[in-house]
Amino acid sequence: LMPFICRDDCLGTLDLLDKCMQHYFALAKKAFPEEDVETIHDFEMTPMRRAKILVQPACHVAGAAYYYTCRDLNPNPFEGKTIFGVCIHPKYGGWFAIRGVVIFKSIQCPDLPYTEPIDCVPDQAERVKLLELFTQYWRDWRYRDIINVEKRYSEDQKAYFATPPKDRKPLIMELRDKYRKIYANYNKQNGCKNHQTDIKENNIVNGRSFCELNSKKNCSLITTERY
Repeated sequence: LMPFICRDDCLGTLDLLDKCMQHYFALAKKAFPEEDVETIHDFEMTPMRRAKILVQPACHVAGAAYYYTCRDLNPNPFEGKTIFGVCIHPKYGGWFAIRGVVIFKSIQCPDLPYTEPIDCVPDQAERVKLLELFTQYWRDWRYRDIINVEKRYSEDQKAYFATPPKDRKPLIMELRDKYRKIYANYNKQNGCKNHQTDIKENNIVNGRSFCELNSKKNCSLITTERY
């Protein structure tokens, strides 16, 4: 997200994160010109105002992360209550989000083995705690740490998601200035071109390159890999 924010043309009426996802999903689709590829974003709606795709069950079916619901509880202490399900990743816990799917419609692979998602919250009491935290207290981040995780969101990333979309513009401009300075200092020290050229040519747009750049400055980071 941060390399995208640093572009001159990133601002507009569309939610910045949605716009960022559209940009990178389009790049992914463009990488397979010979295939019939369909991309569906988590924010897309049908004419009946229903989600085009339920990304968390899709994540479970893809084997990427386990989708915990009341069906995973025995017994179920939430009978008659509205409880929302949530995916937990074996490495990142709840510190990630699923922003859409990429469907290769022209590829048929009937013999592809099914990959089971890893059940990283096997304890019943912990599952109850997870669903309660996600349903009632999702804003305080606690459900994300239901297991030990390898990485969490940076403080900048937390600030971005904790700020209502209508109030994000000042924060976005602050983050843009901060990370443009990081780019400029890095390029100055390494004899590179200006940061805008690098960004538009995608030389340092990917999350890994930006992580490497940022680690040299010991600054916080919003990555492009885990939203």
